[in-house]
Amino acid sequence: MAALVAYMRRRSEVVKDCKGEAGALAADGMQWYIPAGDAIPHLVVCEACYEEVVLATAPGFANRFTEHHTPQGVSSGKWVCDLGRQMIYMRRITWSRGRKGDWDGFVAEAKRRMAMPACEGKIKTAGQNVWFRPKGVTVDEFRFCETCYTDAFADSKWEDVFEKVVETSKTEWTMHKCAWKWNLPVTQFTFAVQTTKQPADDLRLGLAVIAGKPRCCTREGIKGGRFYNLRNAVSEFGVCEACYEGFVRAVGMASFFSDIPVTIPQAAYCVFNTFLDRWGQFIERYNEALDTGRFSAYEDAVRKWIDIRGCSRQVAVAKRVWYGWPECPVCLDCFETFVAGTTLAGSMPMQKKYLEEETACCMYSFKQRKRYQEACAKNDVSELLATSRERHAVWLETIPVLKMMKERVDAELDAANVQVQISANHMAADSMGCVFGSNTYVYSAEGGYGYKSWDGVLSEQAWNSAMAMRQRAANPQRIMEMRRLEDKWAEYE
Repeated sequence: MAALVAYMRRRSEVVKDCKGEAGALAADGMQWYIPAGDAIPHLVVCEACYEEVVLATAPGFANRFTEHHTPQGVSSGKWVCDLGRQMIYMRRITWSRGRKGDWDGFVAEAKRRMAMPACEGKIKTAGQNVWFRPKGVTVDEFRFCETCYTDAFADSKWEDVFEKVVETSKTEWTMHKCAWKWNLPVTQFTFAVQTTKQPADDLRLGLAVIAGKPRCCTREGIKGGRFYNLRNAVSEFGVCEACYEGFVRAVGMASFFSDIPVTIPQAAYCVFNTFLDRWGQFIERYNEALDTGRFSAYEDAVRKWIDIRGCSRQVAVAKRVWYGWPECPVCLDCFETFVAGTTLAGSMPMQKKYLEEETACCMYSFKQRKRYQEACAKNDVSELLATSRERHAVWLETIPVLKMMKERVDAELDAANVQVQISANHMAADSMGCVFGSNTYVYSAEGGYGYKSWDGVLSEQAWNSAMAMRQRAANPQRIMEMRRLEDKWAEYE
């Protein structure tokens, strides 16, 4: 018992916690370990993970690691522990191979994993990667890159759920993005199944359900999708079928939701869509309900906030409900999060007043909120309203003008991009003409270059047009004026 207490005291008071993917600098004072004899080049393990993972395989790999022979210097930058909690596969093979004493197998697998490229969640052609897919799933875009598949499923009972995707001449050039990066229900469902140690086939069946449902986390939402509501239905609320499988059914929360989803013909947002204004707020309450067993923590938050839009800040919006004064309008979001319950809240002449015209909130900024608190302390709004009138005058001079100027810049850059694409298309046609054509004429262009076809001339003209548009968009005088307006508004925001 004394040895255990001594270890726990040393672990909490002496050993530095692993810094994970963020990495550690020399100033962090970390102790590092490496495989003896440099058996796995570039692999480093912090002291915490060495004790928690490597020594936990005892006798396995306890004597296979040694202290790093080169101290971490100031100029060596960050070192990232290869057995950190994010490096799931590396930890998994350390335990599994270590308990068997299979050092050679560990070395081979560790080298293979470290050679894999990091998944950046970018779109790639099918031939650029090795892909895996749950057995029985035929949705072509539902696939995992080798790196994410390895970290999440390889060397575990879950790997038999998957099979390697065999590309054909028709699919080799198709574009794909790793589902582990864009499909949030997948990661949530996988975590739920693995932590509750459900049968491997449950993972396959659940992923097959998610694969066949509309993709949730997009800016456009889901059009014509089917959504589950709460048992006691809430308007403007819904959970898409994929998220129901990943966030609700998998964690045993289905009893709080409706049994049958309802089709919504127009575009709608799932409450678990990360592009939803209050996604972070709702997911925090949902996790609280999971941890405490009190579903009311989530349901009460949903009922209060689901139809309250986030503050639009300096952007004027139409057809909204407002509190406050005509000189100092307060949006519903800022009222509920900051104003409700304060001294002046009940005396505001505007109480849930619907305004058709575009209006900008005056209570989101730190400066305005401080002025409001001072007004509450004095029980006098005269200074607040005077400042708000002055603030609105500056808003009229700056924000609408800035909006117009930014829209003009964006339009010029969009037009320039179109011309760049046109230039590329003509250049490709000119190149093809040079390869397959028989025309020997050399066409002239404004830049003095010669081309084998008229497409070459059109390509150069389009390119010159694009560069001129980009130059206008980057006009120094306009940029300086925009900065002046931004600085002027910042004084009042």
